[in-house]
Amino acid sequence: MVEGARLESEYTPKAYRGFESLPLRQPCVASAPQFRIQGFHTLVTKVAQLRARTSGRDELMAAIAAETGAVGGATAAAQLRAATPLAQVRLLLAEDDPAMVELLRWTFEKQGFEVVHTPSGEEALLLAVERGPDVIVLDWMLEELSGIEVCRRLRRDPETAAIPVIMLTARGEEADRIRGLETGADDYMTKPFSPPELVARIRAVLRRVRPALAGMVLSFGDLELDMAAHKVKRGGQAVALGPTEFKLLRHLLENQGHVFSRERLLDAVWGRDSEIEIRTVDVYVRRLRKAINASGRRDLIRTVRAAGYALDHKD
Repeated sequence: MVEGARLESEYTPKAYRGFESLPLRQPCVASAPQFRIQGFHTLVTKVAQLRARTSGRDELMAAIAAETGAVGGATAAAQLRAATPLAQVRLLLAEDDPAMVELLRWTFEKQGFEVVHTPSGEEALLLAVERGPDVIVLDWMLEELSGIEVCRRLRRDPETAAIPVIMLTARGEEADRIRGLETGADDYMTKPFSPPELVARIRAVLRRVRPALAGMVLSFGDLELDMAAHKVKRGGQAVALGPTEFKLLRHLLENQGHVFSRERLLDAVWGRDSEIEIRTVDVYVRRLRKAINASGRRDLIRTVRAAGYALDHKD
């Protein structure tokens, strides 16, 4: 067997075997139907080959960038480059196909997304709680636990019930799509798919459920946090914040009016694996208050006795 044929057979993802009759370098116009059927399979196959041939991740990402233009057409590559980056989006990718993971990771990181990946359904549930992603891209056929069951459990858990989920799967029958949406998915895309369309769908979902992320600016009264520029202003005047105070303020602005205990703030800002003392939260809340309430401005952070802190107007 020739080397190229061996690679194509060995590394073609399981969901796409059966498309092997398509030429590896078949040209494709960047229209959605053709890109999905021809260019997509070609691109995933090429990514699988590149994974076997490249030695490092930077080299692999550069090769994927080149192949996106060569296989998907200049228009498709330009669509990914031209899209206005969202504010820092934390995306959890649950997918067990290595070549697909590399293609999706490159696509998402090109948009400035912070990507966390797992091939396991069980681990996806843990990461959803620990990392608090802004959106989850979920394959149906996962290791240990199916994507449909992951989605069902996410919706049952109060901590993850509001996280938007986009199912990405080779199961394209109408009954499967209905089942996925009724289980709790916010959107459902079938493979093969167009990467620019997937990004557009993620943007659309975030505009519906997390408008602050799509708009890039979080505000409360005269307080504004520009997530793209990483700047904070109050009453039009710049407010200097350290990275931890910035993350704390972002979390409070994204959940205005919600009361958070010290434990929940510690998990959200420092992470569940942090060894920071619980009272450290009080220190950073004081620092944040001092920064945003300078010059005698009204205190926007409410302390709820025996409960925690909230960003809202005091009664």
